[in-house]
Order: sequence, then C-alpha cells, then structure tokens
Amino acid sequence: MSEYDYYFSEALKCSNQSGKSPLVEDYENALSILFNSRNAVAVNSGSAAIQTALQTLGATHGKKVIVSATAPLPTLIPISATGAEIVFVDCLPNSPNINHTELESKLDKDVVAVVEVPLWGYLHDYTEILSILNKHKIPLLEDAAHSHGSSINGKFSGTFGYIGCFSTHQKKLLSTGEGGFILTESSELADRMRKFSRIGNLDGKTFGMNFKISAFTAAVGLARIRNFPTVLEARRNSRTKLLTLLKSSGLQELFHIGEPNGYNLVFDTANLQKKNLIPLLAELGIDLDTLKYGYKCGYKHQLFFNPNYKCLNAENLIDRLIQLPTDIGNEEEIAKKIINVINN
Repeated sequence: MSEYDYYFSEALKCSNQSGKSPLVEDYENALSILFNSRNAVAVNSGSAAIQTALQTLGATHGKKVIVSATAPLPTLIPISATGAEIVFVDCLPNSPNINHTELESKLDKDVVAVVEVPLWGYLHDYTEILSILNKHKIPLLEDAAHSHGSSINGKFSGTFGYIGCFSTHQKKLLSTGEGGFILTESSELADRMRKFSRIGNLDGKTFGMNFKISAFTAAVGLARIRNFPTVLEARRNSRTKLLTLLKSSGLQELFHIGEPNGYNLVFDTANLQKKNLIPLLAELGIDLDTLKYGYKCGYKHQLFFNPNYKCLNAENLIDRLIQLPTDIGNEEEIAKKIINVINN
C-alpha cells in the first residue's frame, strides 16, 4: 500500500473528516517536526494563513501593516481583507526584501506587524529588521509561500519571525493542491489562530473564519511531507544545473543569504547591456512572473493604487529581474534560448 493509499484510507475511516479530524492534528505535528517549529496551524490557503495571523495579532480598521513595495498580490489581498491600512516601504537596491534603513520611520503605535516576503525562495539577513522591531515590540510575519525549505545556517524560512505563513498551492514545493499553514513558537498564539480559523469555535464571543482543512487535505499533506526532502533536492539540483549552464551568460543571480530552495532561479540583469530581455524570453515560451502575473510594485495595482508612493529601488529591481522555472526538466533548452537572446 502506498503512502497516499494509506492516508486516504485513514481519512475515509475517520468518523470526523472536518478540521477537527485526528489526521489534521497529525499533519500539524508533522509540519512542526519538518520545519523545526514548536507549533503549526493548518488552514485552507496561503491567503487564509496571512489573514488568520494578522487578525489574531489585531489587524483591523485603524491599524497598519508594513510590507515591501515588491510584495505580490497574494500577500497584499489578505492584508487588505483584515481592514488594516497597507504601508509600503522600499526594498533594498539588490533584493526585494525590506530596506531596514527606511523601516523605522514608518513605525508608530498603529502598526500591528511587518510582513517580509522572501520571494522565489531567496532569503536575506533579518538581523537588522528584527533588532528594530524587537525594540518597538512589533512582530515580524514571514510570508514564506515561495520558500519552503530555504534556510540560513540550517534555520528554515518561516521561523525567523514571530509567525511564518505558507501556501501549499499546487505550485509549491510542499503541495496539497490548495492549502496553507502557519508556524509559530508561541503555543498561546497558535491556539488563538486555530480558534480564529475554526469560526471562533462558535462560542458566540470570538470572531473567526472558516479556514479549516479537511481530513483529505491533511492526508495529501502527510503523504507529501515524506517526499519533501526529495522534492527539495531536485529543485535545488535544477537551479544548480541552470546556473552552471548559464555561467557564461553574464547574468547575475539575485542577491541572497543562505540556501535557496530552488522555487525559481532568479537573475538580476543590471549588468547586461542588452535591454528588453523579458519580452524576448517570453516570445520564446519561457514563463516569467513579471509578465505571467503582471508583477509590479504593490501601489501600482488598481486595488492599492497610491501615487504618493515612489519606491525607486523596488521599481528598478522589478524591471530587471527574470525568474526561470526549475520544475520542468529542460534546463539545457532554457539555457540555450537565453544565451542566444543575449548574444544576438
């Protein structure tokens, strides 16, 4: 019997197949062990993870949440759903992570959290940001939707801040089709987030949403957790292979600290003389996030449009980055297309 057969059989036998199924608790325990975190709370999407975490921290109308101007829509929309105001700060010149030199001036009594987004699995040194936030007693929330398994000195993404939020959408390295989870060292906070995600346990006093997963989602997660190290190794190997094949291209990998998980291989094209590389690669059938998802600074989207923001690092960086897939097994073909475009 395969692992999938075993866990689905267990789900079918459960007398409770909802969010209170014993399999859900088993899945949460397995996530805690996998990522070396004291607590895990399983929810039904990455969006639900962010909204649950922020509303439990007190995000609501009249409060603020700070995020890098490079944060994508799947981060921004659940922040907006809390009712809190989104405050954008510029990123570093060579990384989409928050520029800590601009952060402190944005902090005030209404800020309930700062959200850091390690896009495409690339981490940065959080020391300065954590030092500033700890001084002001403001929690750091990591939206680690892209960075399952990315690490710095063996410490996993999603465990550097007070809370780590993950998606298990089908594109993620740990996938349940749709789903998400939250990591935290605080057992008290985990209990409150779990209660929020279960409609406040219907106690009539506590507000909450129905963000539970079923026993069947937990079954998929339990089966795939066992295979996660193999998936992680394969994506990292693909990244390494592409880096080797493109060594002569003049492309420079996105600046990072630690070991990326290979969600994408991302290049900064700042050093290239050739311009318009993104549309040229797209014409050759190479999927790039910039075009596929309409990626741009958060304050340029119609939903969050604000002409008062001008985050120059973020605007320049987004225009320079190309994101290469690492999960389709045709590294030689991709590398050949890129080198031809650069050289011709």
